[in-house]
Amino acid sequence: MNQRNPLSLPISAIPYDPNEAKWRNKANCRNTPVDVFFPDKGATKQKVQIAKAICNECTVAQQCADWSLQFSERALLGIWGGMTGKDRRIARRKLGLSDDDTRMDD
Repeated sequence: MNQRNPLSLPISAIPYDPNEAKWRNKANCRNTPVDVFFPDKGATKQKVQIAKAICNECTVAQQCADWSLQFSERALLGIWGGMTGKDRRIARRKLGLSDDDTRMDD
């Protein structure tokens, strides 16, 4: 049986809310393997920078970042809108959002 590793699928293959389709369909990452944006814990800075570089050139990075800030670091893994979980945690604190104020943490 030849199963594909789900992390080798492009971002566009991840299920999402149809309301996000407008910006996600324009994202630079849509045809990039998912594992680029989900580096292993303790990954080298270079691996993280590769994902962030793709985001930095993306025309919808701000929409992606805004979307990702709806979720706490615990609820949303990976690099979204050029931000790691740690980056999002810092941004959420600056915005006055706690880890309890999130769509996925119930």
